[in-house]
Amino acid sequence: MNHAKSGICTDGRLNIFSVPPTLAAFEKIEDCKIFPVTALSPDAPVSFVINNLNVNNYLNLADSFFVVRAKLERKDGGKPHSKVTTSGTEDLVADKVTISNNISSTFIKNISVTINETTVSTYENFFLRNALDNLLHTPSTVQESLVDGPQHMYARGITATSYNTESWLTRLTGTKSGEVFVLVVPFNVDLGSTNKFFPPGANIKITLSLNSPDFYLVKASSETNSHRLNIESIYLQITKASVLPSITEAHHEVFKKNNAIYPMRRVRTTERVVGKDSTDVDFDIFMSGQVPYNITLVFLPTKTLTGDILQEPMFFERHGLSSAVLTSDSKKIEYDFENERSAFFKNMRALNEEKVIIKYPEYSKGGLFFVYFDLSEGTPENVLRPVYRSNLHLSLKWKTPTDTALTLLMLTESVGHLEINGQHETSLILK
Repeated sequence: MNHAKSGICTDGRLNIFSVPPTLAAFEKIEDCKIFPVTALSPDAPVSFVINNLNVNNYLNLADSFFVVRAKLERKDGGKPHSKVTTSGTEDLVADKVTISNNISSTFIKNISVTINETTVSTYENFFLRNALDNLLHTPSTVQESLVDGPQHMYARGITATSYNTESWLTRLTGTKSGEVFVLVVPFNVDLGSTNKFFPPGANIKITLSLNSPDFYLVKASSETNSHRLNIESIYLQITKASVLPSITEAHHEVFKKNNAIYPMRRVRTTERVVGKDSTDVDFDIFMSGQVPYNITLVFLPTKTLTGDILQEPMFFERHGLSSAVLTSDSKKIEYDFENERSAFFKNMRALNEEKVIIKYPEYSKGGLFFVYFDLSEGTPENVLRPVYRSNLHLSLKWKTPTDTALTLLMLTESVGHLEINGQHETSLILK
């Protein structure tokens, strides 16, 4: 198993002879706002420090999120519009620029996290993890009520060039005045994937690195001014619980013999450039530990990924891909995109998310093309399965040579766990 102390248990629904217990552990549970320790300045990293020093306070990050108040401005600090006088009447003419679709994903490039000096997350392309969690793992009702508005997600349309489309104009309405608007960024990192409370003494440091304005803004080709988002204020909302002193004392005793254990999703993103005029790409996927539960592939023009202010970054297209084959020592998974409907059906079956709705037109023409390889052997993602190690090989083919350089973004998901001992020493275990 993934942990030597992971015991065998039965399904709780078969515990038919007991009465549900009465919860008597918390004195109070409340939301807590954590403000940055660094000064806010355009394009600069933003850092937070969470020091849990109260002996009876425990912290939970599972439902945490950042609340950002920002405004669109010209890089010289001016408003994103010009004043024009016609026949004695002064009018405001908006600059032809606004935020990209799903700005909560595209605004942040990287979130690095350490706990008790142990690095848990430090990887690029936060936008991919957050975007795919939004699109592929969020029930439609939650998406419509809690995600679309706060994260500024709009219709993707049929092209990455969105200037003057209904979606682009809707976003322009909210930013052209240069006034403050609010966006919510979920704490979609490994440390936020465990639902357990962190004990007193846990010291957590979080740093946000921002993307370039050329990545998170979209403008018309005729727009000559340069722009950016300026953060007016930001805080991280977490959950803090005050527990009964007897619980703290009991934990203190157990800490003398055992470590606290926190299972986590281990999500990593990697990149690989596919050159212009390519017809096939073959490469090995090297893993530091076990084979992941799943692998998701999306493709972006390399120019878009490095910053193309004329294109939507959150628009994933097929780019003529005709075949994708993943092989290991024991299996071969093949998507034959000659029959796109069959590929879509296989993707959705492999995804196995009952309440996620992705329609075929979105997949084929609406900027939501992805390849999903399921390697879980039927094991739920939140269950520690036997460790499975193997070499992986990915083979991609295009029917015609690619017309532009592409970047393959690959997201892999596996499990690991964090251990904290009684001296607050922390270790990250990757199987």
